[in-house]
Amino acid sequence: MQKRFLLDFQEGDAVTQMFLVSRSQLRTASNGSSYIDIELCDKSGKMSGKLWRATKELFDSFKPQDFVQVRGVVEKYRDYRQLRIDSIIPARESAVDAADFMPVTDKPIEPMLKAIKDAIASVESEPLRMLLQAFFNDALFCAKFCSAPAAVTYHHPYIGGLLEHTSSVLEMGLRLLDGRPELDRDLLVTGLILHDIGKIEEFEYDRALRYSDRGKLIGHLVIGSEMIRERAAKIKDFPPHLLDLLLHLVLSHHGEYEFGSPRLPVTVEAVAVHHIDNLDAKINAFTQMRKVSADPEATWSDFSRMFQRELYIRRPSDSPEGD
Repeated sequence: MQKRFLLDFQEGDAVTQMFLVSRSQLRTASNGSSYIDIELCDKSGKMSGKLWRATKELFDSFKPQDFVQVRGVVEKYRDYRQLRIDSIIPARESAVDAADFMPVTDKPIEPMLKAIKDAIASVESEPLRMLLQAFFNDALFCAKFCSAPAAVTYHHPYIGGLLEHTSSVLEMGLRLLDGRPELDRDLLVTGLILHDIGKIEEFEYDRALRYSDRGKLIGHLVIGSEMIRERAAKIKDFPPHLLDLLLHLVLSHHGEYEFGSPRLPVTVEAVAVHHIDNLDAKINAFTQMRKVSADPEATWSDFSRMFQRELYIRRPSDSPEGD
């Protein structure tokens, strides 16, 4: 019998399975009783759950990043699936298959990394090429870069997601350069490769995807900028203005203050990096919505926090005749 994962379950399904706790709080209901508000996950994604009439002793028996055995039923609340939990007990780690809890990119690592290194070799600006090599000739950096996710939930939320996202935006940028000679090729390529490097420290991804303390306090735009400045300082006579232009690409690539950018894009390369990054993230997020839909015949997704709406996930080729 094929194993089912968290997001395979639909409304009304009974669930008896092991999950990882990503968040747990003991709350008080309107009638004065205590209940546990919990978020559970496996490699398919996350789902919130409620265990009513809970005790503090039960709440204290597990904590975030523990594995638990859960019995309950899937319900729908405000357009989201959630678990009504009947019982929850700590699980033995010896019974856990780690592969069930860490989502991984389905694309091979070596070709993606090679594409980035080939692009680095093509950079004509010696300072920018030396800066890129300072990162990607570092075995420890490369190992982290190839393992890190690009996000916890919204896009590329899996091991290898950062590498996949970076190789994808790089490919899109190289195609754009074919028809846009007004763009500075070396600066654009460098910015696309380095724009998200701070994510190797923004996230932790040993048994579940989550933000590190540094990620919550500072964020990957600032972390990445610090990493670039530190490596550039070791390159003799690195042009200060060129460094400022590159740091601007990193600090502005979210495009809007409300999305965390301390600066708005004001160079043509920064505008390009922002839109390429955003497009790749949105397309991947849409793809993930299709994947987490357990119903292969579904026309609409669940409500998407990223897009703030339901998404039409049926492919044109899947449309029945007469549509």
